[in-house]
Amino acid sequence: MSPGGRKRRKQLIWLSLLIVATLVVVFFGRPIVLGIHDSIRAIAAYRYVQHLEDVDEIEICSLGGERAPDDPDFFEYADKYAIVARKTVRQADAAEIAALWRKLPTGTHRAMCLDPAYGIRFRHNGREILKTSVCWECEGVVLPSMGGSIICGFDAKSEPAQKLLETLQKHVPLAPRPP
Repeated sequence: MSPGGRKRRKQLIWLSLLIVATLVVVFFGRPIVLGIHDSIRAIAAYRYVQHLEDVDEIEICSLGGERAPDDPDFFEYADKYAIVARKTVRQADAAEIAALWRKLPTGTHRAMCLDPAYGIRFRHNGREILKTSVCWECEGVVLPSMGGSIICGFDAKSEPAQKLLETLQKHVPLAPRPP
């Protein structure tokens, strides 16, 4: 085969590989990417929900209204909302909330509204273990993941979720939803 023929053959092979790679991405890329996101979400839920470390203090914050741009105290994905009320619980109350938290049935998520929502900080010996925002309206919880965060869904109508909501409201009522 002549040098020109070999060059042409290499070009055709590369072009064929490019076409095949494009077809794979077009037909299978989205499920692969979604599968990766679901795996990351499952790992975050496993670590920060079902297997939350021991905590001895939980700060419960009711989020609502508009946060001042210079207010440094906010929750990721809920950063437009101000903290309208807060309470820190310890010992038995913290243990009860952590136990309910670990029972949340997690899964896929929908769009996140965080309106109204709770911001929760779980701590052990003064060290923050988890800082999260949770919304029963859109059934979403924000969890740390790979240097950032990911939104994980949960079954807000489940018995553990309803019991957790009831317990949180006993300590800090949710902010009223804007009209």
